[in-house]
Amino acid sequence: MKHNLRMAFLSLLLVLTLGVMPVFAESADHAMDWTHGIGSRYRTDVTSALPFEDELFFISGSQLLRVDDPEYEPEVVCNLEDIIWSEALKQSGYYGQVMLLSGGAELVLFSANEGRLYSFVPPTDDTMVRMQMVTELDYSTVPQMGWKKFPIAKDLYDVTVEQAVYDAQYGLYVIAKDKTDEYQIVWFDLDTGKGEMMEFALEDDENSHLLTDMPGIFQWSGTSSKYERTLYDGKVLTTVDLSSGEATSAVHNWVNTLTLQPIQDYDVTLGDYVTHDAYYAYAPNKDNTAMYFVHDNTVWVMEYDEENSQFSEPRGIDKLPFFAEDTMCGFYWRGFYLIQTHGGLYLCHTGDETARAYLYGGVE
Repeated sequence: MKHNLRMAFLSLLLVLTLGVMPVFAESADHAMDWTHGIGSRYRTDVTSALPFEDELFFISGSQLLRVDDPEYEPEVVCNLEDIIWSEALKQSGYYGQVMLLSGGAELVLFSANEGRLYSFVPPTDDTMVRMQMVTELDYSTVPQMGWKKFPIAKDLYDVTVEQAVYDAQYGLYVIAKDKTDEYQIVWFDLDTGKGEMMEFALEDDENSHLLTDMPGIFQWSGTSSKYERTLYDGKVLTTVDLSSGEATSAVHNWVNTLTLQPIQDYDVTLGDYVTHDAYYAYAPNKDNTAMYFVHDNTVWVMEYDEENSQFSEPRGIDKLPFFAEDTMCGFYWRGFYLIQTHGGLYLCHTGDETARAYLYGGVE
């Protein structure tokens, strides 16, 4: 994504040199045009998506849209160029580092290249839905990340953010690559905009930290309080208390308990077979009775037994046109498991009775 933005700005510089304005190409048809797969659907134009109050909000091109059913035509909430402050970002037409976050009762846009947070201003009888800036982040307070401004766009930063979590009371938590391309967790204070590097030690090893290969953060309300989040480092789920910034007990050790055998995949570049060992895009269903995740090129589900406080053996429910390493996060919406990838949004039928039967499919 970082390279895409660099190319966008290089293109912008060339266009400005020629004395013409850049044109951002996007489809005029915003219907939910899903590409059908095995019991699932894939939409390549979605760069960020988030369920919020039973609706699905998503960013496509330069627009923020919402829909309450995958078969309905989405409604345009606003054009990003109407709310984004940076003129350089507007002219580039690249919003791949603008992501939707939920702050509980409010929906927030995190514009990573700007280092700004925008929140919804509720509509009235006389006004449309609009946004206002909440916080401007001070990236200079975390020099360890090595974030620098673009030479041709002085108000934008060259950053690669994988995931973020917003909490109106406790701040913004960001998973991003540092100058060595390692994933780090950074916390930003919403009042001052200043950031701090976060390190969470695992219980069984004081020297190990949840910093590398971090695929995302999600809330598991069945095992955590209102002020906690769960972090995953590819091996162990660890609950973090946002009020203290301290890690608590490990929730579940996937590597030691799951017996899924990774499939072999031929890598043309390496000239050899490789395996995909990652477990990504975890998402609980609405009542916390099941957990969905991606491993290899398959969607898996584990039912949660509250009486025994343990998960069942995972079972596959869908094949994917990509591997787990390509996923960013997962979430549950109206009976569907949605997977945000670097190349779009994937919608998988879960078999939930609230989902539509025509999307049903299984592993072949």
